[in-house]
Amino acid sequence: MNLKTSKLLQFVLGFGSISILWVAGYLSSDPFNWLLDKNISDFIWMLFDFISAVTPFLISLCLIALSIVGKKHSYKILYYSALATVCLPVIVYVFSLLMYDDSSVITWLLMPIAIILYPLGFTVLTIDNAAFNLGGFWESEHIVVIMTVLIFASLVIYKKIKTSNDESQEVK
Repeated sequence: MNLKTSKLLQFVLGFGSISILWVAGYLSSDPFNWLLDKNISDFIWMLFDFISAVTPFLISLCLIALSIVGKKHSYKILYYSALATVCLPVIVYVFSLLMYDDSSVITWLLMPIAIILYPLGFTVLTIDNAAFNLGGFWESEHIVVIMTVLIFASLVIYKKIKTSNDESQEVK
């Protein structure tokens, strides 16, 4: 396989797999009220609520799995694209918490970054709906903290796993 194609494929797999999970979590909360007027059984609504509730945790666990696969097969781009796809929405959520007051200096300093990250705003709704569907036991901030801990766990796992290339170099 061509090296350039391999890098492109790694990026698409890392970015695409996590993005599909973000979009699934967003659409499971019925943001456009497409299903609200329909007579849908309670089982379908419970399924949508379950998908919405587990999406942030599933995203973090998928990142950990991609860190293991990426390190074992020396796919750096796969892991780092997935890491960016998980970290950027978490950063957007933190920015949404910081921007409450228009007269605050912090708001005006962070505004250019927030404008660039604005298209990722749907992920804030995904995290909020996950907290709502968990029955009020956790707040959205708790979910973000758990995701952050799992992000750091994936970084530690990625750095600590040895590849077959590393083991062969140690023997010499």
